[in-house]
Amino acid sequence: MDFEAFLAACRAEWREFDDETSLANVAHPRDRGLRLLLDAIPGMATENKLTLLNRAVAHMVRGEVYVEIGCFHRLSLAGALTAHPDVPAFACDDFSEFGGPRAELPKTLAAWTAPGQVRFHDMDFRRFLADAPWAPARVGVYFYDGPHDFDDQFVALQAMLPHLAPDAVVIVDDTNWRHVRAANRFFAAHVPGFDLVRSIRTRSGSSPAWWNGVEVFRWRGRPGTVLRTPDGYAARRRYWDGAYLRLARAWWETRAAVAAVPGARRAWHAWSARRRGLR
Repeated sequence: MDFEAFLAACRAEWREFDDETSLANVAHPRDRGLRLLLDAIPGMATENKLTLLNRAVAHMVRGEVYVEIGCFHRLSLAGALTAHPDVPAFACDDFSEFGGPRAELPKTLAAWTAPGQVRFHDMDFRRFLADAPWAPARVGVYFYDGPHDFDDQFVALQAMLPHLAPDAVVIVDDTNWRHVRAANRFFAAHVPGFDLVRSIRTRSGSSPAWWNGVEVFRWRGRPGTVLRTPDGYAARRRYWDGAYLRLARAWWETRAAVAAVPGARRAWHAWSARRRGLR
């Protein structure tokens, strides 16, 4: 992977790329070529995110593969591979969330990727990572948008680590969530050379700029590196997947229920505006 060229391409697309706060609010990249995908394929990706993935894939080197976990309607998969028909891709989803749009897979792949380019695996992501169907090839770009509990997120990085190519790009979705960032930080703290390049946090979980946040990592370690589960992991898992997520999910459900009450959202915005005015 030519990571420096990838960074240069990102700076060409977003003049705000080196300012994370500004980047989080930028509406779209300079090149609008992937905008048509948003109209053609349902999904939760944004134009910015599709372009980020696409530019990463553009700078893979011969012999590397693209791996994606959590494809939903395959919008991100189509975005990553557009204009790169020679890049081998491996993708995984078990369609256990969001209505399981399994039937749309063949149509999307036929319309937006080259014949045979994508090897899709309908299975749990842990089994997919354990099988590593791309081996012995190295993974130049890894996009993870699968289950995001603390344990899931950590395992998704830990199991991929031995397969990463030199200077690989790792892109993690939904990093607005604290437990996702916590898992990423804990992993990076125990893997020298796994460096956070950008942490893009948005104001909402469905931002038109970057949806629910994205983190970009660079792998500069030794190929084949293996990380044993570090000391202290069990305690962190109990906190994040036990106490924290239980409370967070209860809060999210309550907030959604209140928002469904007629006039509640308008009243909340009015109260917030008055509160800001008193400061």
